Amino acid sequence: MFEQIAAFNDIIAERRADPDPQVRAAVKYRRPTSIATTHRIRATLRHALNMAMRH
Repeated sequence: MFEQIAAFNDIIAERRADPDPQVRAAVKYRRPTSIATTHRIRATLRHALNMAMRH
């Protein structure tokens, strides 16, 4: 899952650097997922799995 997030961040960066305005417009309002957000996702998943294991 985290590999897919990193791959999508790369796609956003590539499309923003493209000279074609239509390609850049496709990712105009998309922001790459930050490291902090990735850590929050991991913590949320870890907490959910731990709670499921307890039940």
